[in-house]
Amino acid sequence: MTKNIKSGRSYGAMALLMLIIIVSGCKKDLQKIPASSAPTAKRGVNMIPTPYFSWSTVDYMPTAAGSAPILVPWASGAVRGFTSDILYDYLPADGWELLYNLFDPAKPTPANPFFVLYNKYRSIIRIYVYVNNGGFQNSDYLTTGLNLGPNTINSNMLNYAGQDITSIGVNQTITSKMEPTQIANGVWFASQYEIAYDSNIAASTYQQIGLNCTINWTNVSTISLGGTSVGTIKGSITSPGSSPFTLSKLLTGTLDVLGGSLFNSTKGSTAGNPGDGNLLGLPTAIFNAASTAVTSGAADIVKGFLSGIFGGKTGGTNQSVSLTMNSDITLTGNSTQNGALWPNPGLGLVVPGTTNQQSTAGYTPYYNKPMGLFYLSAVPHVTTTYNSEQYGSGGRANIYYVNQTLYAVDNSTVNLVWNPDIVNSSATGVAISDIKKEVVYIPDPTKLTGGTQIGFNGTPENIGKLSAYTSDGGYAGVFWRATSSGVFPKSGAVAVRISFHVTPAANPAAKFLYVKTFSCSKV
Repeated sequence: MTKNIKSGRSYGAMALLMLIIIVSGCKKDLQKIPASSAPTAKRGVNMIPTPYFSWSTVDYMPTAAGSAPILVPWASGAVRGFTSDILYDYLPADGWELLYNLFDPAKPTPANPFFVLYNKYRSIIRIYVYVNNGGFQNSDYLTTGLNLGPNTINSNMLNYAGQDITSIGVNQTITSKMEPTQIANGVWFASQYEIAYDSNIAASTYQQIGLNCTINWTNVSTISLGGTSVGTIKGSITSPGSSPFTLSKLLTGTLDVLGGSLFNSTKGSTAGNPGDGNLLGLPTAIFNAASTAVTSGAADIVKGFLSGIFGGKTGGTNQSVSLTMNSDITLTGNSTQNGALWPNPGLGLVVPGTTNQQSTAGYTPYYNKPMGLFYLSAVPHVTTTYNSEQYGSGGRANIYYVNQTLYAVDNSTVNLVWNPDIVNSSATGVAISDIKKEVVYIPDPTKLTGGTQIGFNGTPENIGKLSAYTSDGGYAGVFWRATSSGVFPKSGAVAVRISFHVTPAANPAAKFLYVKTFSCSKV
């Protein structure tokens, strides 16, 4: 709608209950699959059920008798290739569930075994891989990826990965991530992705939707994040889209931040200006904006970012942070040194919550309910308001106009679709509170022509490389001085930022802030 106002600025039955013997120095943990958690579907001939193990209480991974013991990733003495910010974030009390697992005491340890945890509250898949069979060079970087195949339902479940602004109806089928770690044998690696809720999953079969995981290595000689070029990767770089990760391309993807240590360890030496000379290679202003975004989100303030999850981990000193920041990333490298631990199209996994899994061939999930916390039912709208005010007197030459183009959220079009397996009033569900819907105006000053003395309405925010103006319940937009009352500035993009708190009934201390931004249409 368009109107005029006078002024305004303003995730069968596993027929077998198995004893999983975990090798440990104390010979302690005799683990049994909890009866309440065992899958109930009839096991198919080729179905490979996920063997359960109590990951949070053991010291060693489950391996066959006579095999070399493997410490769990977070154990003292384990060699890790992932950030310490997620080291101790794995507890069931904080929402973590076992999704997939290749470690089995009844079988020899496979090459490059993995297990996957899923946080049902925060909608995060975290893939832990133990590299024991390489063929790579130790200077190469770990590159992971998720892709949907088959995908006859046109699922949106990967739409949150690697995007700080999500476009409803534009569904990506592939997301790839280069991790800031060099790949080597005998090392644990971890990579995580945020999953969007798809309400179609519960009614779909495994033949209609499948999830594939790839693990590769890539040699990169230089990297540029829009500032100075650097020789090493220090932050996770995510490339969304419809094709696998490739070198020598301009990524319109994001820099994913898992905790505040990234900025603390890469800041420059200039007092009061940590972005100056930063080791990430980001432009100074963008480094400072991203660092401030982490601090703001951790302090429960929604400012300076468009997509993030802050909190949700109890115990320890590190706050859980998952922040997605826009950036222009240019990578160059030697493609002859690319290779795969799990080659494309990847290791096929059954999507949690799909039907008819008893007849599938392949790995089936232990946690078996649809993933994701929420999505939107449709593209949100904003209203556009044009306003013109006349100033001056004493003749036409002295008269001028201040013309405003103002945007506000049309709340009737912002319909959140919650995952009923998570958002419910049961003892295992979560409560949603403090929902905010803010308009975000991102101007393009290079295209704002036809007037002078350009100004903006709303609260100014530096969001990565973007300058934006936001408003909660009011207007954000642009105004200028012009000689005519009918010329209104319209350049720029508009989005709706949604934020809310999530409180698990079983553990209120794991309350966290969830922020997601969606592109919108203007009416």
